[in-house]
Amino acid sequence: MVVNLRFSLHGYAKFVDNHTVEVNGEQYQADKIVIATGQKPRKLNFPGSEYTHNSNDVLDLDNLPKKTVFIGAGIVSMEMATLLAAAGSKVSIVEFLSRPMMAFSEKHVMNTVEDMKKRGIDFYFNQGVSEIKKNDDQYEVITSAGTKLTADYVVDASGRIANVDKLGLENTDVQLSKRGSIIVDDYLETNAKGVYAAGDVIEKKQPALVPTAHFEATYLGDQLVNDKHDPIHYPIIGASAFTFPQVAQVGVSVDEARDNDEYTVVDMDHMFNTDMEYAGKNDQSAKLSLVYNKQNQLVGTAESSQNAIDDLNGIIPLIGLKITKEQLNNSYQLIFPAVNFKTEFMG
Repeated sequence: MVVNLRFSLHGYAKFVDNHTVEVNGEQYQADKIVIATGQKPRKLNFPGSEYTHNSNDVLDLDNLPKKTVFIGAGIVSMEMATLLAAAGSKVSIVEFLSRPMMAFSEKHVMNTVEDMKKRGIDFYFNQGVSEIKKNDDQYEVITSAGTKLTADYVVDASGRIANVDKLGLENTDVQLSKRGSIIVDDYLETNAKGVYAAGDVIEKKQPALVPTAHFEATYLGDQLVNDKHDPIHYPIIGASAFTFPQVAQVGVSVDEARDNDEYTVVDMDHMFNTDMEYAGKNDQSAKLSLVYNKQNQLVGTAESSQNAIDDLNGIIPLIGLKITKEQLNNSYQLIFPAVNFKTEFMG
């Protein structure tokens, strides 16, 4: 199949029917259409919500706020809070749930939270925001628990939702999940034959990350251009938060594995306390947990440390290749410090 990239258009595309889209008043038809509109920030609705900004606005700030309140403690909120606090803003985070980043291991997330608290970031868990009042050039954030916080800048970082509201999907057979994401099958095809979707806009179990979207786009391009009909098989995908300390995880959930007899969880905190790599960085709170299956293969990892992301990037191939502890330690001696040093004491 030869693909002719004849032109590109700039504007909002809206479906007229399953195979017709309208852009800038002109209609275009195609046998195959791919939706890759990603996600957009969610906007909460409460009295005074019009005073809030989203995470995109934070990146366009001209001046650093003296006091910043983040609503929500997801990945984006935690990362932005880390950034503004390091720059000198007094940061508070209000979270409706009992802890941040629920998709990550509780132990390692709370380890990072404790470190963030030491650097002056305040957390208010089990509280939603009920109202924001404007007082001159400042804002009073009132929570469901009656807490009152004063801020120069309030960020609604309550999450992101699929960017589908302007697509006119009601004119198609495309179906949405309860969360508002596009439902696709194992070929990334929607309920409308010939209409595909990829990236953060789709409903999936895999983490909504750049590497995931890139993998889906590459897969879909190969399928459509080369007229293939192979179902998608996701690789091992790591997830991370660029907080300080960083939080990262991959594979079988550490929290779920602790309650499952099919797995063994080994916490490496004792080794991290004396590891010269972490001691040299004065990283005294680093924590690493590893999950093994019955075959003694490493199948999951979670870490909180100053270089958790680099550590897990070294571990991800071990999980993908299903290498056992013995194979790693007996067949390879990597340059110190490396992943086999971090795993050699595991039982």
